[in-house]
Amino acid sequence: MKAGSCIASVAALVLLSGSAVSADTAPAVTNIQATHHHGQTFVTWTDAKPGSDGAQYRYNVYRSLSPITNDASLAAAQLIQASLFNNSGQLLGQFPFTQTTRLDPSKRMSIVEQGSCGGPGSYTVCGNPLPPYSGLAVHTAKATAQAYYAVITIDVSQRQSKSVVSPGDNATTLAVEESVAAIVPLKYYDSKDTVHRREAHLTKLSGARGLPMWISLHGSGGGEGGLQYGDEYVYWGDSAMGYQEGLQGKFTVHEDSGGSVHGVPSLIVSPLDTVWTSDGLARLETFWFGYTALRPVAQDRTARAWPVTEARLDWLLKWAIKNYEADPARIYASGQSMGGWGISSWALRQPGLFAAVFPAMPRWRQIWIPDMQNKVTQVATTKSPIMPDGTTPYLARMDSVAYIQEHCEQDYPFIGWGIGRYDGYATWQEQVDMVNALTACRLGFAFSWNNGNHSEGPKAAAVVAKQYQTAFSRNLSYPVFTNSSLDSNPGSGDPKDGDHGE
Repeated sequence: MKAGSCIASVAALVLLSGSAVSADTAPAVTNIQATHHHGQTFVTWTDAKPGSDGAQYRYNVYRSLSPITNDASLAAAQLIQASLFNNSGQLLGQFPFTQTTRLDPSKRMSIVEQGSCGGPGSYTVCGNPLPPYSGLAVHTAKATAQAYYAVITIDVSQRQSKSVVSPGDNATTLAVEESVAAIVPLKYYDSKDTVHRREAHLTKLSGARGLPMWISLHGSGGGEGGLQYGDEYVYWGDSAMGYQEGLQGKFTVHEDSGGSVHGVPSLIVSPLDTVWTSDGLARLETFWFGYTALRPVAQDRTARAWPVTEARLDWLLKWAIKNYEADPARIYASGQSMGGWGISSWALRQPGLFAAVFPAMPRWRQIWIPDMQNKVTQVATTKSPIMPDGTTPYLARMDSVAYIQEHCEQDYPFIGWGIGRYDGYATWQEQVDMVNALTACRLGFAFSWNNGNHSEGPKAAAVVAKQYQTAFSRNLSYPVFTNSSLDSNPGSGDPKDGDHGE
């Protein structure tokens, strides 16, 4: 008789006698496997229970340099990822972010190794998707090693104790060879796939070298529709890219061969900002920054403001520039609303990378921060979360006006933006303060505004983008004119003061 069956029988007898009931043992995962490539180990398994029966379970992942065979060796192993969701092998970015989606066996599953995308008339997923109700954990190697893994089932209802170690089922019996290497994303769909990619005839990759490249940051709620064009990629981050390592990310790269978006043929990189909350029950938008969170497997359990999305963008864009052989002198960034917030906080702090950036309706002083518990908090000056360095307040880090003022000499891109005076999210004061800071530093910028709200802001931003989006390259200089008599007057910061603008 299995141990779990014995415990269940004993518990039933105790219940009949009227005494306290001992908890059952949670079922173990099965079919654990580990494979390593490009500096990352992919651990897969079959969940303890499929469908709704498995919704109550989460999974802890352990790593050791010796086999994990019993409770003692498990206690000596390192917990590297905690409370992974049920069906964690499901592909990120399938809306809505709910348990209904997570339990749906028809939803797309991840691949863990690169495979063929097929060809004309038979394009398909570029690899073998995991079966539904599979688990997936990804560890980024920090050194050359031979490692073993175990996955332990946790019952979130706390009615059952954690599963026991069962070598071959939930613990690997053979070591996996690990080595350090750069993270490489896996292509999921090819841009020429007319079945799975929208407008493939217009957005497929031609292979042309030296094209300008744009990174496009979507606004709130805009992640689903923007990732339907071009090559689609999935990747798993290291510990700098999430509240714990192994969190999945997604992006696409397509070619605007006709120049309909930015005026000339260009490559457009579109990442997904949206992530799952740590409980696996909802979505969280990170404002293209990150979030406050406790790190469940870190020694320091202090909640910090983690710039994890910025770390993803840093890696992603550099990878895309290199692998699509874009012109490094013509790298640009654009984003609207929440996407504009990302440009104003992240892209501005990338010296020597961008030729120009175009945030629409930016927040130059971000006072809100997402939290991994599925909430957004307005930060009080006296209770600002602290950045990972342990000293810098989040509000200070996200004050881009002060950043410009304190780093006038930095190699900034041209900055072109637009907004309505009565935006409702960003303040008019911070727009005027940024104009004054850029003017004082004699930096290149163009600013357009109107008398509208958040819905009217894109019209003002379009005026600047249309005029300047193809004008700049990092290997071409340009003159900067400040305090021109042709300039409109934005006023003092009061929306009622100054010229109305466009």
